[in-house]
Amino acid sequence: MSYSRALAKSRSPRDVDADYVELPPEGLELDLLRAARAIYEDYCVALVDRAKRPYGVVVNRHTFRGRPIFQDRVILLPDERFISIRQIELQMY
Repeated sequence: MSYSRALAKSRSPRDVDADYVELPPEGLELDLLRAARAIYEDYCVALVDRAKRPYGVVVNRHTFRGRPIFQDRVILLPDERFISIRQIELQMY
């Protein structure tokens, strides 16, 4: 049994917010999160004094290349995945 399934089963319904449960990423999702974090860090380093906070990062699932997104509506290509800035920063600290 995977860690996320065991974690989800170990919590009672009263312990978890009914609308949203965030489980730790696994496998490909973890790799995409690492790529998004690296893209975000590169963006912050390159534009230290004038960097705006993006809504998130779009990452290609095959090449792990991506870009920060500054609009709240994102149009993704079939091989792309959007990772929110909240999820990136949550894993950084």
